[in-house]
Amino acid sequence: MGSDYKPTFLAVGIIFPILAGIVVALRFKARRLVKQPLQTDDWLALVALIFAYGFTAIVLTGSRMGNLGGHMEFDEMGIPQIGPWYKYFAITNYAMIIVWNACVGITKLSIAFLYKRIFGTRGFNMISWATIGLLVAWTIAFVLVGIFPCSPISDGWTTEVTTNCINAPATYTAGVASNIGLDIIILVIPIHQVWKLHMPLRRKIGVAMIFALGSFVIITGIIRLVLLINAFGALENPMWRDITYEYSPPMLWTIVELNLGVMCACLPLMRPVWRASMQSPWATKLLSSFSSLRYSSKQSKGSSYQSFDKHDEMEMGIVNSGKTSPTASGRTR
Repeated sequence: MGSDYKPTFLAVGIIFPILAGIVVALRFKARRLVKQPLQTDDWLALVALIFAYGFTAIVLTGSRMGNLGGHMEFDEMGIPQIGPWYKYFAITNYAMIIVWNACVGITKLSIAFLYKRIFGTRGFNMISWATIGLLVAWTIAFVLVGIFPCSPISDGWTTEVTTNCINAPATYTAGVASNIGLDIIILVIPIHQVWKLHMPLRRKIGVAMIFALGSFVIITGIIRLVLLINAFGALENPMWRDITYEYSPPMLWTIVELNLGVMCACLPLMRPVWRASMQSPWATKLLSSFSSLRYSSKQSKGSSYQSFDKHDEMEMGIVNSGKTSPTASGRTR
């Protein structure tokens, strides 16, 4: 048997939530820099972060009390031995599924509301509301499946064999696969709108690449799906049901997926923070040391947080109440 995953769970469970928390805090700072009120997408990003933290806490609890990441013990016949820890493993696994479904759904809703705010044309609003409706339906459906996998619910974490539960491998695989499909939809939706914006080609490419960072979430989701299928396949072998160990890789990648998803939902709004940091004294001194970047030092002199241009407003999704920003809408009439 190989070494267990418990130290890796601890490292991943500390690093990625910290990074996600920093990015969400910078999102709120960006809103303050441009003196704009917080919108629905901002609050949804915060709620998604809370769920990502909750999922991480549940996984770490399962690792410490439910042997998640460790190996099971087997008797002389190769039959796995169930100890008192199994109850904690089963309960935390039950909670993980519910929280994961809620977290990925809310993260995507944050992105969808952001798109609606930035690209506020009449036609795109219809696409946005259809996407939001699809995301709400998906989230509710899979959260309910996670809450009620068995009848009674307690059969979901019992050590006894029961036939009153859904086909968990098939259901969870379907949830992860459909989640990847939704990620692809969310990734593709804004590309056409970005190319319609009135800005230089270089800026359009930059904005499109920022939105395309969501592809990293798709990649982690695919990796998690493959690992989940492999884990279920390994557990079908009656002679090797080391469930606490085989189930660990997909759970590790789930921590990465959730926190990375929250970060990607915030990155399109980071330009004001970046510009403000480049105008700070330490950045001015650093940039002025490179002769090829002297213009940056010149720009920073006498500048302030009020020096944001229309492109910053587009990237922040700033629109007047009930009106569409000309920058974002282009020729809509």
